[in-house]
Amino acid sequence: MGDCGAGHDDRGQSGYHQPPSHNRVWRKNDKRVSFQDRGGGGGIHKRHGGHKPSRNVFNSLSTLTEGDEDMSHAGTSRRGGYSTRGGYQRGRARVVGAGGPGIRKGRGRGKPGYINHSAIVRAAGGTLPQARGWHRVTIRKGPLYPKNELLSMLVAKCPVPFAPISFIKEGNANCFYVENKEMATALTGLYEKIIMSDGSKLGIMARPSPPPKASHPDGEMLDKLKAVMSSRFLPETKALNLRKFYADPQFLGEPFYAPLNRSLIMNHIIKIIGEHIPGIEAIDLSENDLRSLDDLEKLVEKAPNVKILHLSKNNISNVKDFIMIKDWKLLDLKVDNNPLIDKLTDYIGYVT
Repeated sequence: MGDCGAGHDDRGQSGYHQPPSHNRVWRKNDKRVSFQDRGGGGGIHKRHGGHKPSRNVFNSLSTLTEGDEDMSHAGTSRRGGYSTRGGYQRGRARVVGAGGPGIRKGRGRGKPGYINHSAIVRAAGGTLPQARGWHRVTIRKGPLYPKNELLSMLVAKCPVPFAPISFIKEGNANCFYVENKEMATALTGLYEKIIMSDGSKLGIMARPSPPPKASHPDGEMLDKLKAVMSSRFLPETKALNLRKFYADPQFLGEPFYAPLNRSLIMNHIIKIIGEHIPGIEAIDLSENDLRSLDDLEKLVEKAPNVKILHLSKNNISNVKDFIMIKDWKLLDLKVDNNPLIDKLTDYIGYVT
């Protein structure tokens, strides 16, 4: 049995067909950019009428970049969404306290926030399992069959939806990665239960593993990056949705891994933005396991007009990282479900 290493790929196999992406959640609207997300709170908004706050969102973060405390203005959005038009509900600002991210406290109206953990819908239908924990799946004698046939059989027989990331070939085995134990367990439960067209049974094994290594974006992968970004960009609203970018359906079954938390990938994304869509005004970077905003300093230079930024469900822990994006005149910033939220006595935002 061959052992699959992350540094190898098999670009000669036929591509695995995926259905159209369901991850396109930026909507066209003549008055606003709307993001369909039911996450619990976390919005930072600039008022469009009445008593106005600071000139831009970064000003409300300035005290945090000097120290993680003493926020005099705090609140969350009611539904976790945002809009660039006026007409927000007026009311007293509310805070996220020790209850952690997604829990709202307030006078009368405060109640637990709804955290949307739904993942990308796969070809098998349904919602992906939630528990994290990368596993590497090995399929003995997988290269004997066309990739389409192999993955189609797995999708048809697997009891849970799964996302085959960084599908590669080594020796007489195929290998890919899944993000959690539930997917891996479901796949190994199919050991020798899938009978292929030649009558052979598939041997499927999985073991815990670090995530695959980020692929170097050149040639075919660079073209794929551009294609995926193009499908996620709406020129009408100048909005780019990079939410959970590495798991885009167009990447699944390919020998690529494109995590935005690796500078190797993010720098290419920023370069593509600067060359093709430098005028973007809204960008969603949620669910990419970002640990810092260091790379975004370059994005500020390439795309200076960004007004809306979503960073929900990442791993950002240091509020001083926001210095990197201080030159953006942000109207809306969403940072819920990041470790930095637990550090704050008050929440960084306004509700009108």
